Amino acid sequence: MIDSISVSAAGPRISRPTLVTVVWLCLFALVSIGAIALRLGNREVAWRTPDERVYMDYAKQVARSGIQGVRALVESYNKDKQQWIYPPPVRVGHIYLVAGVMKLSGASAEQAAVSVSSTFSILGFVVVALLGLRFFNRWAVLIGLALLSVSPIDLAIARRAWQDSVWGCIGLFLFYLCMEASVSSRPKFWRICFWVVAAYFLVIKESALVVYGLCTLWLVGSAWLQERSLQKGFRIAIMSALVAAASFAALAWCSGGAGPLVETIRHTVEAREWNQYGHQYQRGPWHSFLTGFWVMSPITALLAIVGIATMTGPRNSRLGLLTLDPRQRQIGWAMVYLISTLVFALTVAADLKNLRYVTILLGPCCLLSGLGMVHLLVLAKSNLTISGYRSTVCAAVLILGLTCLTDYRRFERVFVRYALDDLAIVRVINYALAAGSNADKAPLEVMASSEISAAGPPVSRLPGTPESYLALSLQFYREGRYFESVVASRLALDLRPGYAEAWNNIGAAYNQLGRYDEAAAACEQALRYKPDFDLARNNLEYARMKRLGH
Repeated sequence: MIDSISVSAAGPRISRPTLVTVVWLCLFALVSIGAIALRLGNREVAWRTPDERVYMDYAKQVARSGIQGVRALVESYNKDKQQWIYPPPVRVGHIYLVAGVMKLSGASAEQAAVSVSSTFSILGFVVVALLGLRFFNRWAVLIGLALLSVSPIDLAIARRAWQDSVWGCIGLFLFYLCMEASVSSRPKFWRICFWVVAAYFLVIKESALVVYGLCTLWLVGSAWLQERSLQKGFRIAIMSALVAAASFAALAWCSGGAGPLVETIRHTVEAREWNQYGHQYQRGPWHSFLTGFWVMSPITALLAIVGIATMTGPRNSRLGLLTLDPRQRQIGWAMVYLISTLVFALTVAADLKNLRYVTILLGPCCLLSGLGMVHLLVLAKSNLTISGYRSTVCAAVLILGLTCLTDYRRFERVFVRYALDDLAIVRVINYALAAGSNADKAPLEVMASSEISAAGPPVSRLPGTPESYLALSLQFYREGRYFESVVASRLALDLRPGYAEAWNNIGAAYNQLGRYDEAAAACEQALRYKPDFDLARNNLEYARMKRLGH
């Protein structure tokens, strides 16, 4: 037998296939442990973003008041126009999860939210492993998991209090169930599992409906093409619609009725018209997502393109499917379908170019990258001598190791040292280019010297003192770059926490952004340290007046 252990005078001897399996298992364990350690060891951040604080405030109120807390939040959200640019309180799949962790563990809202995020990032890694091992070559899976374990995008999301890790993990699991229902000999069982998970997925975030719709279309198409049953496809579509309706009904009950829920969603959409952050940082050309992936993980992006070419190229060509059976080809095409349609949908939208919104695609992209590398090695084996092939394998292992090291170092520079607090593609590109050009400079010095935002030209480098950061904050403010102004002021506060002028600058910038609650809080801090600060008092009165709708 191929995996048997033979015994000789020299003692037990493991046959080569079994030895290869042991090596693979050891490497798989090493990659998995590394992925877990990196997600649990990088949870500290310089500050929490407004969206994160909103999620934490929601969880606090729900932990205190339960369903009545959600209804009160929805009512308050709909009455206050200034809240509409923030995440709506109807994302109960995530909010209740964080509130539940708070109640069970006694943790603070921040601790609970970050724990949920990092845990679901790890679970997402497990789902990618499950998807890959179920349908692909184990070496392609190992390569893909190694790339995912150090993905700067995934590591950045895992340390935040957003709902993106939960959304991405559950969405990818939904995709896995969709694939099982497409190829399994027991499709009914997998479809039921698909609909059960979908019922929860749809209450995490509004955009879950897009992914759910794409998976449903795939199931309907599979039923029609494979079983030649239009009637079965129609039944799947009807059942999927009923599940979506049930999730909407659950959200309506939590929100205090269908009317408040619809009103909340409408207000969230309307707020995009005056959301300056979206206009300034979440717009860009058609290739924005490709560029964002490239600057974060260039080798992974390149290998993913090779993997896609492997899937879509003619079978009798050099890019053809040399080692994939029809089932693997079907799953590969499903991944390409999910990636292309979701990226296209977000590209068509004017102000949704943010890598947070494609969390679900990180796993499939890494698996395609692993498949691309394996395919290149197969081509090398068929065209090189044995010694040449072995040299190619060694070079591939070296490249993979350097890629993982480089990606993790990029995460450390951009998201840890430079404290980038979001994944809007314009900001990601700016910070990544800055980090690559001068890794030893202070965060804002490099950002200022390399900023390529359309809001204004680069500014000169300054020494890292509270006064220099305050001056830079004022310059950003005059140029209309209010978010950079806030960042500069916060860096000044890192060096001098009681710097009243920096607190006032934050308040003035938030007033310009329409974030009057945060503006008022910052101005109050300025007056706390400098009670006779008339400019801060004027900014505070302006923020309070705007909060009241005057």
